[in-house]
Amino acid sequence: MKAIKSPAVSKYKKTFEQKFDSDKTVSPTVNSDTGGTKKWGVSRDAAAIGINFTTKDDKHGFPYTYLQRWRITLHGEIHLKYSEGLVIIKGNNLEPLYHDICRYRLFEIAVDDYSNGTIVDEINVKLNDEVLK
Repeated sequence: MKAIKSPAVSKYKKTFEQKFDSDKTVSPTVNSDTGGTKKWGVSRDAAAIGINFTTKDDKHGFPYTYLQRWRITLHGEIHLKYSEGLVIIKGNNLEPLYHDICRYRLFEIAVDDYSNGTIVDEINVKLNDEVLK
């Protein structure tokens, strides 16, 4: 008996191979035109442990287990409420970044990151001990 190849099965197999046989993470890359960091880090196959935030002055890392609440505003801001403090990301077209956070896939983000119309203009980190002063 001869096996019949279905176009739908071939398409699924090709998509599956592209998704899972490639590198497991997308790390920030350097654009030779501008010399800056471009795409935020996203884990493709497993949930990230936490997010590293690079501001203009500091680097902060928070595990996803400390994340208590998150939201995106109509003003182009993402608010991430951690048990240790608050992180506010400002920029344009932040929905793709927000969806990566919701899926626990984002592991790295920096000021001036951009990709496909998403631009990160500013990252503010307010720790609880700074807020309480």
